Parts: sequence; C-alpha cells; structure tokens
Amino acid sequence: VSPRDVRRISLMLSPLRDFGADTLVLGCTHFPSLLRTVRSVSSGFGIKNVVSSAEAAASALLCECRECGTGRTEIIDTGA
Repeated sequence: VSPRDVRRISLMLSPLRDFGADTLVLGCTHFPSLLRTVRSVSSGFGIKNVVSSAEAAASALLCECRECGTGRTEIIDTGA
C-alpha cells in the first residue's frame, strides 16, 4: 500500500474520528486486501474494532453451495 493510499484511507475515515466511532464494519468482500492498513489508520482515530464481512460472506456462500450445489466445491481467492 502506497503512502498516497494511506492518505486516502485517512481522509475517508476522518469523519468516523470526528463522530467518535469505536467500530468500523467493512461491508465489501474486497476490503481485506486493505485490512491491515485500515486497522492501522483507524486505530490512530480511536477506532478499536474493525470487522470484515468477507469471512461471513465466504461462509454463507460455502453453506449455500453445499445445500444447493452439485456436491463439488472449489474456492479460489486472491491470497489477500
């Protein structure tokens, strides 16, 4: 993650600091690629918890595949 990206994340999260939020929920499954940086920046803003929905989405998808699928499950990720 570049310094420019860190500045952008700081700018986007600054309203949460001003609001006094203590928890940030990442609602998109692609955010885990930025999770480490988001946690670092947000901790400086007093945000104690960063929750990613990616694991819950992956679990729900796996459950759905097992119930409705062909019996074969293949999971491919970016490694992030």
